[in-house]
Parts: sequence; C-alpha cells; structure tokens
Amino acid sequence: MIKKPEALIELETVIHDSGNMFAVPDFDDADERQTKRRLAHTINQILEAGRHSQASAANLLRVDQAKISALQHYKLEGFTVERLMSFLTAMDRDIEISIRRKPQTRPIGMIRVSAA
Repeated sequence: MIKKPEALIELETVIHDSGNMFAVPDFDDADERQTKRRLAHTINQILEAGRHSQASAANLLRVDQAKISALQHYKLEGFTVERLMSFLTAMDRDIEISIRRKPQTRPIGMIRVSAA
C-alpha cells in the first residue's frame, strides 16, 4: 500500500467535507477563489465553443491578449468576481444571483456558481 502524504489526506478531507478545493487553512478567500474559477471555466467554455482566438476574445471582452491568456490558464489573481461577471454579460449571458437561508446542517453559508 502506498502511503499518502498528510497534506494530501487533509486536502482530500477538506474537499470531501466542503466541496471546495480551496477550503484549506491557508486560503481565507476559498469561496472567492472557487467562484472565480467557476466563472472563468464558463467563460473559457463559451470562448472555446465560439472558436475565438485569443485576439478575438480580447477584442470581445475589451482586454489585452495577455489577460485572455491568464484567463485561459486560470491565473485569476488579476481578476475580480465582478469583472469576470462583466465578461459573461459581454458575451450575451445573463447572471442571476439568488440569496437564501443556509440549511441547518451546514455551519456557515456558501457561494455556489452554476452555469446552465
């Protein structure tokens, strides 16, 4: 049997418990990171489906090509959630934000992004 490093076991436990791969002790902004990643994933899927080059995507989203490259490689430090949402609206997508009370079975509220 191959022994897993303790850090990997801890990360697997956190992912299983919360569903958020960024929810580890060093990431205070885990929900924001996961939200940005899911938004970026949706943007990248739309760009890929539209067969956009980096240049045409940059023109569509009114950013430089380097930003598109960062987005495609999920280097999201330079993007806010709001900016990623504005990219989606620029690509003719509606965004709906729904707020409701968390279930009693969960200790804290969470942020969930889903694309239809």
